Amino acid sequence: MLEQDVNMQGARGMTDEAWSVLVDDSDRPVVVVDVAGSVVYANRSAARHVGEDDPANLIGRTMHDVCDSEYAEERLACVREVAERRQPMAIEGMTRGQYRRTIMRPMDADESQVLMVHVPVRKREQPNGYEVRRAAVDDYGPLSKLTSRELEVLRLIGEGCTTAEVAEKLHRSVKTVEWHRVSLGTKLGVTNRVELARIAIRAGLVDIEDALEAATIQA
Repeated sequence: MLEQDVNMQGARGMTDEAWSVLVDDSDRPVVVVDVAGSVVYANRSAARHVGEDDPANLIGRTMHDVCDSEYAEERLACVREVAERRQPMAIEGMTRGQYRRTIMRPMDADESQVLMVHVPVRKREQPNGYEVRRAAVDDYGPLSKLTSRELEVLRLIGEGCTTAEVAEKLHRSVKTVEWHRVSLGTKLGVTNRVELARIAIRAGLVDIEDALEAATIQA
């Protein structure tokens, strides 16, 4: 067993099998970092989240190695606060083009380490016993290529609006809106409105409940 596995087992206070079920097989990115921002543990989902195939490639790297500087600094400040106060908290914002809540909890066995779990969040969802802050720094990822008008069109597509409805809301012609839709597809690498709507929902541009309600009304 690797030294990091031994250390993590002590910190977790559970068997490796239980930890694997709860974390390693999870589709949510899970990371343990220390107050210096160095990665102590990462699951497979966390590795994929930053473009790595093997979680071991993240061990020992810092948040600054895998994130933009301002983004890393803001999250690291929260990590240090959680470690010092010994109280969980969460920060919400855009991470690689997706709206996510990063829940941070202090590790019991090592006061310098914090467990971070990235989860999708619905705007109507309430926190479960911890403070939630809106991030000041967002990572728009692939959405950073979009203009403000394209983001607005993407939001309305996510809400289930037809091309005619988008044109009416934005006081633009149907032809102009269709041009924006084509541009969105090209920049985001998708081919239809359904895929664009999914991107809008994942990005937090529209709440999933609103999108479902719109789909129900149209049906």
